[in-house]
Amino acid sequence: MKEEIFITRKEKLKAFLEMLLETPDSSEITTILEILNQYTFDNRLKLKGTLTRYIIDSSEVDYSIGEKVIEFDTNIR
Repeated sequence: MKEEIFITRKEKLKAFLEMLLETPDSSEITTILEILNQYTFDNRLKLKGTLTRYIIDSSEVDYSIGEKVIEFDTNIR
């Protein structure tokens, strides 16, 4: 995966999640953003799966939101 692709995908997901911060009960979104902000191009392979595990094990976000986050996480190469 090229760095530009990773950064673009991360920024798109971040923008999507930041729009959701305006909704009630956005604490889950805040946590997802905190985890996402830890991802860098250099550590992406080490952190891959962290977001997915959080969505599956702990999060109570809407299915469509979780699907977008998991898609980002699983497409990391």
